[in-house]
Amino acid sequence: MTAANLAVIFGPNLLQKERGSERELSPQALGIEDSTAVISVTLMLIQNHQHLFTVSAELQQEVLMSLIQTDPDVIDYLLRRKLRSAV
Repeated sequence: MTAANLAVIFGPNLLQKERGSERELSPQALGIEDSTAVISVTLMLIQNHQHLFTVSAELQQEVLMSLIQTDPDVIDYLLRRKLRSAV
């Protein structure tokens, strides 16, 4: 499935307009322009997912170092979990 097709399917569900009354539930109230904008935004999110949703190695390291100092049990849990998934 292409990114454009995914945007058409998921966009209206992810980025819904807040509805205040029954009158706003009509297809005319939603508007073609709104649907096009929602699909366009969702398409951009899909196409740029690597830039938007990737955490840098430096930030990951910073979080791990902070966790070692504040909550070493979490590090232990994460390492065990990683070992189990590798097997």
